[in-house]
Amino acid sequence: MASVSRDANGTKRVLFTDGDGERRSVRLGRVPAKYAESFKLRVEALLAAKELHQSPDAELSAWLRDLPERMYARLARVGLVESRSKAAVVTLSGLL
Repeated sequence: MASVSRDANGTKRVLFTDGDGERRSVRLGRVPAKYAESFKLRVEALLAAKELHQSPDAELSAWLRDLPERMYARLARVGLVESRSKAAVVTLSGLL
């Protein structure tokens, strides 16, 4: 179960309890309440998939793929997703 919290300065964050029972949060910044609620629902879906040792469904995977690097890194920092790996740069000289 996750919840949306509003800080005194107007920023929002999603609070949740991970599988180890530790309270975690993902800061969203100054976003509309609808965006924060939508983000919370997706965090709950990620938690459920992680607890059941399953991959996220296609819709959630597409959302993760399109998520900006900054927000994706925040999810990775709290252990909801694996960090993105950088693509290796292959040059012609490296191949030869």
